[in-house]
Amino acid sequence: MPSILSDGIQIHYEERGSGPPLILLMGLGAPGSLWADHAAAYEQHFRCYLIDNRGAGESDQPPGPYTTRMMAEDTAQVMLSLGIEQARVAGLSMGSAIAQELALAHPNLVRSLVLISSWARCDPYTQAVFDHFKKMRALAAPADFVQLLQLWIASPPYYAENLAKLVQDHSMIAHLIRGLEQAIGTSADGAALLRHLDGIGAIMESHFRFEEKQLVGLLDAIEDESLDKTELFGPIA
Repeated sequence: MPSILSDGIQIHYEERGSGPPLILLMGLGAPGSLWADHAAAYEQHFRCYLIDNRGAGESDQPPGPYTTRMMAEDTAQVMLSLGIEQARVAGLSMGSAIAQELALAHPNLVRSLVLISSWARCDPYTQAVFDHFKKMRALAAPADFVQLLQLWIASPPYYAENLAKLVQDHSMIAHLIRGLEQAIGTSADGAALLRHLDGIGAIMESHFRFEEKQLVGLLDAIEDESLDKTELFGPIA
């Protein structure tokens, strides 16, 4: 399995498709392989790189906590080691916070950003959400925690249309539970999810560090020059 050495640990990644590079960064405690369904479409147009953040998937799990800035440096090291001079970057949830840090620290590496379910600072509400996750991780069985995450993440229409079928698919729910058990572990020492949660409070105050001109530049994938690109974004905190 391909991996890159970053700060003394192995970061695992998967490559799919052909074309311009697209870096895909997954969220809290989750492996990059969860991008697989999306990558099946993206790989028709891009060379996709599905990265396991440190502590998740096949990447090493050094002692935590981990910060988004630290994981952004891991991503940059993967790109530099593979000779990727610049790429489009998409991040989901915690992956979007990593993507922001990557753009701030290495703007030359980032052609454009797609930030999904993102935020720019840990205000009291956001911190309370992650603190609640930590409590539920300690109290709930993996199957119950899967249900909690799906209820928290999915919209009511999506849940009604898709997750009811998922619950009936025992092999699929077993796969999700195994993946979650790998992520949360059975002890604090072996828990990728808990390490991510412990470090996530250190997420940047990126809304103070991004300038408007940087955000417009990162939207360069939009080719309609008649658009006022400043209207395409607003506060995410």
